Amino acid sequence: MVVSARVGFSGPRLTPPATDPASFVMNSRFSKIVEALIGLIRSSVNEDWIQACEIGPETRFSQDLEMESIEMVMLAAAIQRHYGGSLAIVDWLSGRSLDDLVALSVGDLARHIDQTLPPEA
Repeated sequence: MVVSARVGFSGPRLTPPATDPASFVMNSRFSKIVEALIGLIRSSVNEDWIQACEIGPETRFSQDLEMESIEMVMLAAAIQRHYGGSLAIVDWLSGRSLDDLVALSVGDLARHIDQTLPPEA
């Protein structure tokens, strides 16, 4: 369970993860991508609470972190800078349904990046 800590929120909200954390295969590359995403999330959300927030593969952008669309755009731009333009994160996100976007987790995005990046040499 993740506790939401968004500023202005009336109290903590316990929510179950959208995806079973056991479903994320934690190989070395996936783990590195998750760690990079966590750093990019912390730098993209310009609020103090995000630094102390527990973030993992099961953390959902909308429901757990309550990220707004502008923050997602900033995150997508940061991912593009970090990994290069070949990922087309904005295009991938724009092809998702609203329900998919609401349920999108850090692990879902990491899995997409892992599957899209060329194999490690």
